Amino acid sequence: MFYWQLALAGIASGSIAALSGLGLVLTYRATGIFNFAHGAVAVFVAYILWQTSIGWGWPLVVSAIVAILIVGPLTGLVLERAVFRPLEVRRASTSEKLVATLGVFVVLVGLCTVIWGAQSKTDTPSLFPQTSVNFTSQLSMGANQLAEFIIVIVSAAALLAMFRFTHLGTRIRAVVDRRQLADLTGVNANRVAQIAWGLGCGFAGLSGALLAPQIQLDPYRLTLLVIDTFGVAVVARLTSLPIAVLSGVALGVASSEMTAWSPPEPWNSLRPNLLVLALLVALLIYRSLNARDEEPGGRGLVAAGVGGERSLMTRIRFLVPAAIVATIIPFGLSGKDLSSAGEIVSLAVVLVSITAVTGFTGNISLGQAGFAGLGALATLHLNNTGLWFLPQMPVIPAMLVSSILVGFVGALTGYSALRRRGLFLGLTTLAIGLIIYRFMFENPYFLSNIDVHRPNVFGLSLDGERAFYWFALVCLAVVLAGVDRMRRGRLGRKLAAMRDSETGAKSIGLDLRAYKLLVFSASAAIAAFGGSLLAQQTRGFLVTSNNPLGFDPFHSLFYFTAVIVAGASFVSGSVVAAALFVLADLALGNGASILVIGILALFMSRFPRGIVGTIMEAVQGGSAPAWLTRAYDATHRPPADAFPAEPALRPTEFATKVLQEVAK
Repeated sequence: MFYWQLALAGIASGSIAALSGLGLVLTYRATGIFNFAHGAVAVFVAYILWQTSIGWGWPLVVSAIVAILIVGPLTGLVLERAVFRPLEVRRASTSEKLVATLGVFVVLVGLCTVIWGAQSKTDTPSLFPQTSVNFTSQLSMGANQLAEFIIVIVSAAALLAMFRFTHLGTRIRAVVDRRQLADLTGVNANRVAQIAWGLGCGFAGLSGALLAPQIQLDPYRLTLLVIDTFGVAVVARLTSLPIAVLSGVALGVASSEMTAWSPPEPWNSLRPNLLVLALLVALLIYRSLNARDEEPGGRGLVAAGVGGERSLMTRIRFLVPAAIVATIIPFGLSGKDLSSAGEIVSLAVVLVSITAVTGFTGNISLGQAGFAGLGALATLHLNNTGLWFLPQMPVIPAMLVSSILVGFVGALTGYSALRRRGLFLGLTTLAIGLIIYRFMFENPYFLSNIDVHRPNVFGLSLDGERAFYWFALVCLAVVLAGVDRMRRGRLGRKLAAMRDSETGAKSIGLDLRAYKLLVFSASAAIAAFGGSLLAQQTRGFLVTSNNPLGFDPFHSLFYFTAVIVAGASFVSGSVVAAALFVLADLALGNGASILVIGILALFMSRFPRGIVGTIMEAVQGGSAPAWLTRAYDATHRPPADAFPAEPALRPTEFATKVLQEVAK
């Protein structure tokens, strides 16, 4: 009977996961967009429920109607009209839509943080009574749990009936298959998309309202739990509503049954993380998913074409003043301001890894914070006690060895993603980041004996804030120089060819498998090195989600969005992104950077090259202030074709162009 009781408890938790999966599948089936903001919508609706019921004292029934039946669907309608319809009109790429959903995610999380704070709320109201329903003398189930199960069954049945037996379901299928053709046949594709977004966000809000009473409500914890349910939607291949329900309930039951199992450390982390494992396994098994994403990687997010080479003197005239300013900054700062300057430099190293993998090759990686955390954790263990067969060592050798070790992990990630592009590559890397976070960063077994020490160089201590700032600045300069050299050399031209057209690159004999493994390995190693710097700068291993700088899955999404906003095609974009991330919090308060970055991400269609690229284009086009134009002319005006339009070449013409560039 004990196991039957666990199964009943698992049905309840699995039902909520199934509800969330239903919303994701519905939105994807109707619009072709995977809603990364699903968890943020759930959190936003849960906060509205708390605010109206607890904060303002409204009756629970009224609060539930307003939050779940009005605010949730209305959020979907607003998002469709203001964010996603313009993308559909101009036929935006999958990568652009992905960044748009990330922008919505970041905006909503930042909005919740700014309005309600990052502190947890433990008094979230429950929608259903907490009484018990007894089936036998030994088997019982909470009334709220039974209600959740009934809701998911009724919802799935209603959605299936809609898709199979109504004109709306027929129109939805028509819009997904060929939106332009559906418009020609009289189907109002915009109306169909609005309904789908409204229903999808309604399910997200319902999931948040049901989950919130079971945990402490904060902008991060609840969002992470909803992100875990991505596995339910992927197991259902993003299309099957019945499989979404069955997989959600089955995974909930399996997780509940595993509570009776007491494995030794560190394997005890397996029990609560089956949804995350299911996400990764499904992505690796369902190879056919990638057939839906045939466009060039990163189209619309990174500069097209193969870039030109600037002269050495041009770069020197620009870099020397920047290096001088960065070097003398600590003399005018102290206290928190000096610490923030060090955070910018250390964080910039982490963000360079995103530039290397996304800006250079167009591959989307949403797990970079996990690699940074692995590097920091390995460095701390090597410096304190040694790691596995490796002995204890000083800080700087530990940083280098950790980067090499995490580079191998990055190669494994690249191998698992060899046939992935766009959305499904992003989901795969996000799943790997989630697993790293769940199994290592939340496990006390791996977090013992990790005292943070700053390095010594030739007997000189770098423990002081200014000394460590200069050390981090030297590390950043070395990383930037190496990455810039990689981009501008022969390897960089091959990576750009792979980014612009994988088919064209294959046609000229480039081994994309080897280059993708190389890029992911190098990117992970850079992130690990930056994570080590960040841990030393903040004097701790950052495992809390509400920390402005951290190694959790949220920061993987935040960091990626910040780099895209700053300009993923430009090495300097990583520095601008780090400054934006740290300075916005410093000037406007904790959490403000998330909101600012999210708002900027929503306007990426207006400046697709990011902040850095937009400034360069403005200077080149003469629309910038005269003093900036003169300074730009005197330093590093790029060639006239540095910002070409999207390529409109035939495959043979493209292959010929790339061959000429690679042969240089």
